[in-house]
This record gives sequence, C-alpha cells and structure tokens, in this order.
Amino acid sequence: MTLVLGVRTESGIWLLADTRISHPDITQVEEIPGRLKLITLGSDICVGYAGAADRAIDIVNGLPPSPRGFTGVVEELERATDDGAIDFLAACSTDRHLLRISNGRRLLVEEEIWIGDTDAGKEYENLEVRSASSFAIEAKFGPHLARVARASDAFSKVVIEHRTPTVGGIVVRVGSRPEGFRYAEAAMAYLPPQRIRSGVATRLRFGGAPEGGFSYSLMAPDAPGFALLGLYVLQGSIGFVYAPMHNENPAKVSNVSQKGFREYVRSHYGVSIDGPGFA
Repeated sequence: MTLVLGVRTESGIWLLADTRISHPDITQVEEIPGRLKLITLGSDICVGYAGAADRAIDIVNGLPPSPRGFTGVVEELERATDDGAIDFLAACSTDRHLLRISNGRRLLVEEEIWIGDTDAGKEYENLEVRSASSFAIEAKFGPHLARVARASDAFSKVVIEHRTPTVGGIVVRVGSRPEGFRYAEAAMAYLPPQRIRSGVATRLRFGGAPEGGFSYSLMAPDAPGFALLGLYVLQGSIGFVYAPMHNENPAKVSNVSQKGFREYVRSHYGVSIDGPGFA
C-alpha cells in the first residue's frame, strides 16, 4: 500500500508520497529504492497513485498526448479507475486544480486530501492537527508555506518513523512554482547513538554496516517537467534513477561517486540533476 498527500493553497500545490512497495509475497517489502509514485507530465501536470504500482505506471505511460491537456488526462484516469483497484491524485499548476480520481469519479479538492492506506492517513491527520506551525516560518514566508511545512512534517513522521507497516522508505515531494512542477531536493542521515557535546564542533560518525548508519541524497532536475529523480546513497557508492516514463523499476548505478552519478544521469537521460550531499 502507500500514502500520497495533496495540499492546495493560494500559492500553489504540493504532492508528497512514500516509496515503499509490497510485492505479491507480503513478506517481501521494498523501501529503497521502492517506486516513484509522483510522476510529472510536462511542466504543469503531476499525477500520484496508490494501488498496484506496475499497473498504475502502465496507465500513466499510456496516457495519450492530447490537446485537451489536463481535462484529457483526468478523463483517461477516470476510465482507468472504474474497478476501484487504483486511486489517483491529479494536479495542474496552471489553474491550481487538485483532484482525487477514484472508482471512475473525480473530486475537486479545495485544501487537502490523501489516498492510500487508511490507517496511515488517519495517523497523518492526527499528527498534522497536533503539529504547530513554526512562528519563524510563518513570519518569513506567510501562512500558506507554513501550512505546507506543517503538513510535510506530519507526513514525514508517518513515513520515517514507520507509524504504519505499509508506508515507508523515502519521502518524495513535488511542488508547483510559476514555471511548473518540480521535484524537491532532500537529504537524510541515519546515525548510530553517539555523544555530541554542546558548542563543540563534532564530526558525525555513521559507523559500520552492523550499526546501520547511512545517508542519502535526493537529486532533482534543474528544470520543471522531467519525470525523473535521483537517489544517491553515500555509504554504498550507489545511485538509483527513478524515471518511470523510461522504466517502471528504478535503474541501479553501482560503484559511483555523487559527481559520477550526476554525470551518468546527464549522459543517459539528457537531464541535469543536483542535490545536497555528504562529505
């Protein structure tokens, strides 16, 4: 299962998703790399899915080029969800429309909605209600981005803290800007317990494999409209390229530096990506 969230404000639309995939054998769970469940279609349309991943990606890949634009995409997704096996969120940055498409019907969303695992959705709602928006964020960026920050914080806790067994992996974010939808860069570090003295510069220790410390960087295209995201894991010198319009499974790139990974993506996909890294 999964959890996909859509947040609509006066300043734009944000979509968030996990990457966890449960295979037919329920004992086999894949969190990293998992799957990219938010797919941009050109610069102004983004689609998220919850349900059978292989079929959902086939549906999105099968969306025909249409002069009807967002309307045509929505109509195709309505037909594809008649049997109730897959739910979609569809967003358009041009007119700030956010829709849930389920059981062959569309619902226009005014503020916020999620699709996927019911328990995870309820856990998110509880966390979001209890989360207080930062005064510093609201003072600097205004109430709309503060609301997005609060939603993002609650969503991340559901995913990273494994609040429900069917949701996990990497938190992926897509946000609308004046030029269109763009994937958000990110970085995360998991560290074994260690003492950090207050006021003293301390080199963080990831430890060896038995201690479980590792870090990763999400690397995004430098322009909107590319359905591609890079995941680089420092400790394994390994990268994964999420490009569902090319291949439903992430491409694995082994024995590569972060710079080499960026060069691989540029040469193989014609897209420049970048994101935070760890030395």
